[in-house]
Amino acid sequence: MKIKLLTLFACLCFELQGLTASQYYLGVTYDGITYLVDEAKKTAMVGHTDCKGDIVIPSMISTIKNNRNIYYRVTSILSTAFQDSKELTTVTIPTSVTNIEEGAFDGCI
Repeated sequence: MKIKLLTLFACLCFELQGLTASQYYLGVTYDGITYLVDEAKKTAMVGHTDCKGDIVIPSMISTIKNNRNIYYRVTSILSTAFQDSKELTTVTIPTSVTNIEEGAFDGCI
């Protein structure tokens, strides 16, 4: 059930951003942060987190597919990434992130 809800959430995000669901997949969780991943471009977007305290977004994340490590460069933070995360203290953003969508930190204060 949880996976179906996450998939539905991802599809809604794609529609809002004009992206096609076949281009991305949801489900890469790395250090408590969920990412949307573009397999063709080998990039990742911070999609959502329930983290508290001090957060460090890595410049790269990796997954295992067909017994091989696949690396993705983190380039964006989506508008839903940290919304209403009132228990965040700091977020360290790497230089690889070149896009932070409006509203990504709404409700954090």
